[in-house]
Amino acid sequence: MKALLYITIIIVATVRTWATNYYLSTKGNDLQNGTSIQTPWHSLKKLSEVMHSLQPGDSILFERGSVFDGELKILASGKVGKDIYVGAYGSGAKPVITGSKEISTWKLFRGNIWVANCTECSTGPGNLFMDAQYLPLGRYPNNGYLTLSCNAKCQSTLSDNHHGFADGYWDGSEVVVKSSRWTLDNLLVLNYFNNTFYFSMDASYPLQNGFGYFIQKHLATLDSPGEWFFDPSSKKYFFTPEMVISQTITSLMSASQI
Repeated sequence: MKALLYITIIIVATVRTWATNYYLSTKGNDLQNGTSIQTPWHSLKKLSEVMHSLQPGDSILFERGSVFDGELKILASGKVGKDIYVGAYGSGAKPVITGSKEISTWKLFRGNIWVANCTECSTGPGNLFMDAQYLPLGRYPNNGYLTLSCNAKCQSTLSDNHHGFADGYWDGSEVVVKSSRWTLDNLLVLNYFNNTFYFSMDASYPLQNGFGYFIQKHLATLDSPGEWFFDPSSKKYFFTPEMVISQTITSLMSASQI
């Protein structure tokens, strides 16, 4: 029995000679080597420096109970029998990797639309939360689809003669259109003129008359309580609360857990 235990220890030690474990903890230090529980790194930024050199069989381990700001991008690939493993060590709550930012100091914009600056936001979030409650991205119409008009095969434009918005009304918005029975395309609107959307790129397939679409990522879509919109050019968030609010709201973008 003792001999068997001894052999097992030797095998584990041998495996560790070709695989590298990287440890991260909120109690860590980026000046350490990051390759042991006693010398973990502190930040995802430091981990990103070695991401391109990960080898099959390597592991990335986050200490339980820790919260890390930023994003995790795996730039290398494992192979059969030698996966690149991402997991946790220690005890307690699952470690959290969060790309969230707190958006505060909201001010009344107009009507019941409030606005807040986010100068450090380079791109819009995938989600927005208030008090852990998911908030829907503004869209028009709020439910269902509009119906496109296209007598010929259209890919870079879309027409709809059923509503009569002024020219330029939907400039800069995004149209989500059903380009086939199994695909939805997200198309940036460069110009809206004469009831026609002109896109920055072609749809995946020629658009067919009678297919559905809706509009999002535009201030004009905020017509119901609880909706939001992010303007990347001004780096401002716009939000319609369900009731008149005080000067400050706390909102968070989405977070993920390991």
